[in-house]
Amino acid sequence: MIDLENLYVRAFLDQVALRVALTSETLSWVDGEPVLIADELVPPFTEGSEAERAFLRYSRQVQSLAPRALRIRRQGAIGTITWSEVPSSYDEILDRLPLRRLARDATKDLLANGIAAAWPIMRQPLEGSAAPARPLLQRLGGHLELIWREDDVAGDPIGLLQITGSAATHHGKGLRYDVRVYDFEETALRVWRALRTPTDLGGDPDATYPENGETLIMPTVVWAELDQSGYPVGELKQALPLFKQELAEAIRVLRTSDAHSYPIWTLVGSFEEPKRLGPNIVLRAKSSDARAERVAPGDLSPLFAEGDRTQDRIRTDLLLPITTGGQIPSGEALVQANASYNGASDDLARLLSELMSDAVRGYFELLELDLEPGFLVTVKPDRELKRLTIAMQVREDFRAGLVNHEIALGELEQFYPNMDSAMLARWLEETQTLPEPTAAPSGAFANAEL
Repeated sequence: MIDLENLYVRAFLDQVALRVALTSETLSWVDGEPVLIADELVPPFTEGSEAERAFLRYSRQVQSLAPRALRIRRQGAIGTITWSEVPSSYDEILDRLPLRRLARDATKDLLANGIAAAWPIMRQPLEGSAAPARPLLQRLGGHLELIWREDDVAGDPIGLLQITGSAATHHGKGLRYDVRVYDFEETALRVWRALRTPTDLGGDPDATYPENGETLIMPTVVWAELDQSGYPVGELKQALPLFKQELAEAIRVLRTSDAHSYPIWTLVGSFEEPKRLGPNIVLRAKSSDARAERVAPGDLSPLFAEGDRTQDRIRTDLLLPITTGGQIPSGEALVQANASYNGASDDLARLLSELMSDAVRGYFELLELDLEPGFLVTVKPDRELKRLTIAMQVREDFRAGLVNHEIALGELEQFYPNMDSAMLARWLEETQTLPEPTAAPSGAFANAEL
């Protein structure tokens, strides 16, 4: 049993509340629902000032790149989901499992927080219900951290810590946490509810599982990267400062643009004081030497250039297949821009395959059904961008004389199995647009391997 009073474990859990808060903040940005803090985005302003009203107005007109980054990375990683050959009755069970939804949720967890978990569980009915227990394969939400041996940090985890918001928070009791500790070595689960701090684990748990002879399967966990202390690292969490920078730049552009959307005048000399300010107000000069001069609009190009650099940094750090301005180049530039993205999609698909293979095996164990030892669920990346990238590069190389006709056709035929060589040859030599793989037989394109 994991000793939660052990000094090493207590030290490992130190400041976990700060990490939980950072996880929550990251997910809010990824979901497109960030809580914008003015001190992080704009210069200080006086409460009730025009600057405050402007910030509130512009903050409702901008959106972070974080949701877009998640969609692009997820789309590239999840193409088709297949599994090893099994009896037809098993196929029916697998068809009913929400594998694609699980893959999508796990992708978000891996990119945002660096860790994802899936749990096969026998869901008990609500108290007083006559419904039978039913098996589920569900994602583990909230903040997840691995628990290590003191002498084997970041080696083989011995447990998993899960922290979620408690229902007691919504009952007027202030912020509360529910904490679960999954003990992999003892195949046990301990649950604490409505804790004031997520490290308040000294007392007896509110619940311990398994109980009454139930079957308890431990969650399956995968992680993308760990820091030197063994905490998971998420790419989107690392990029959070860049998302804030990009949003602050967008607000500055709106502020400057809005300031010059209507003529701005400076007044020199004596004018009658108007009863109100606003458009179409006539100011009458009191003397002949009074004059009005229009302020020249500000040059937005430096702000646009700054924003482009930040977006390019985000693209590079998150391995996104976009460039400054959101335009995808052609030929060799396209390959260079997207090579890292393709590799990252492959890596993410492998992690998802590992997670789902182990989770499905646990689910069948819950059903007391046997799967072959080599059973695998395979997540294949979306090949559409690879098709576009490689096809464009092959054509550019062929026209530059770097590859001959036979090699070029051989590279293209794997993506267009239902097109004859003459059609592909005409595209290589004459046409400017890519052929679409719509004529390929079902599954042929999706199963093409590079």
